[in-house]
Amino acid sequence: MVDVSVLDVNDERPEFKPSSPVTVKENTTITGAVGSFEGFDKDGNHSLVYKLESMKCRCNDSLTPCSNFILDPTGEVRLNPEKKLDYEQCDKVMIEAQVEDEFTEKGENNSATTEILVINIEDINDNAPEFIYSNAVFVVVSESASKGTSVAGVTATDRDSGINRQIEFKVTAVQFVNTDNVTNEMRTPFEAVTTQQKDIYVGIIQTTEPLNMELKGKYLVTVTAMDSGSLSTSTKLDIFTIDESYKITLGFTRSEAQVIQNKDEITRAENTIVTAYFVYPNGTALTDSEVTKMLSDPDHYPILAQLGLENIGTPPVEEVESDPVKYALLGMVGGLVIVLSVLTTSLLCTRRKANPVLNLNFDTAMVLGLDEESSDVDKVSLNSLDYSDEMSIPEKETMYENMMHMIKEEDEEDNGPPEYIEPLGAALAQRGKKKTTDNADMGQSNPAFDTTDL
Repeated sequence: MVDVSVLDVNDERPEFKPSSPVTVKENTTITGAVGSFEGFDKDGNHSLVYKLESMKCRCNDSLTPCSNFILDPTGEVRLNPEKKLDYEQCDKVMIEAQVEDEFTEKGENNSATTEILVINIEDINDNAPEFIYSNAVFVVVSESASKGTSVAGVTATDRDSGINRQIEFKVTAVQFVNTDNVTNEMRTPFEAVTTQQKDIYVGIIQTTEPLNMELKGKYLVTVTAMDSGSLSTSTKLDIFTIDESYKITLGFTRSEAQVIQNKDEITRAENTIVTAYFVYPNGTALTDSEVTKMLSDPDHYPILAQLGLENIGTPPVEEVESDPVKYALLGMVGGLVIVLSVLTTSLLCTRRKANPVLNLNFDTAMVLGLDEESSDVDKVSLNSLDYSDEMSIPEKETMYENMMHMIKEEDEEDNGPPEYIEPLGAALAQRGKKKTTDNADMGQSNPAFDTTDL
């Protein structure tokens, strides 16, 4: 038997094992390996070394060559000490490597394919919010600044990502500078309401209470933007105070859509009233006459007229057309109500057995001074007046004769000149007598009885 030994010849090309992605936080200063390549060779006798083919970083969604890492011959990947990882600049690094077998005796000594190691850069909260500059002039009208009135606005962004970029606005301080340039600290009459528009955060400054109308000058409002990691940035706003006397109204014959877009399909002109305050960056406002003088300049007004400017100042007041038919109907209804009121009052007065003028019920015996000892003739004569209107003429004559008969009987019993206690009896006794010197008219006054009572 012959034993034959087969000697291995290094003729196989090395290969890579799959590499898993690794994650490295930005701003890290680690000195050890953050990742590595791993290869193998089927030959028993081999020596593998790793060489860098390329390194690219993804910055702003595009791949560009970079040198943020170093590839050791052993396959280990370390951070380049001369570079700083910044997630906001580049969030991913892709390292492409080749492996070679130094002991290859026959054939190719490198791997047939390259391997790529992906390193993801992790974001940390290392950036404070940044305010977006604006040259806007903020003005508040103290008379109309009630609670919840928006008086200013700020915008800010954060370069961090995810939860690290969320921003909250707060009003942290308020000062007031009067017209004499004297600055005073004051409690905060403003608050900030935070909203988001895509990647931009907006802070709306609103009033928390009605503003003091006597303050003339400007508010210095400090607004702070803070992210979820408590990193913050502050800015100061100038909010000028003016009164409504500086309000200017501009009337346009065209709608806003016509002025801006000038579309052909818009054929009907609409009136647009624009209310504005003309304020310089230093807070100085223009009056109505000053604006009128500036806009009426021959160099400016023709252009404004082409844009539809119709008038400057208080807009014309539309007269309300009166409706004569409406007023006529109201007059008729009012007259009818008055007539019904008069008729109702008259009907009630005629049905009441009382004085129609005073509408009073009274005891005749008490008013005329009659008591229980008074003559029956007096009472009959007085009571007869209450029913005289309801009697016929013959009945009235009969009643009169009876009364006269009773009066004469009392006269005979007294055997003397008649004495009349009741004035009405005296008056009736004189009726029918012939006037002589012996029976001259006699009168008697009673302060408790007058013609109105009758």
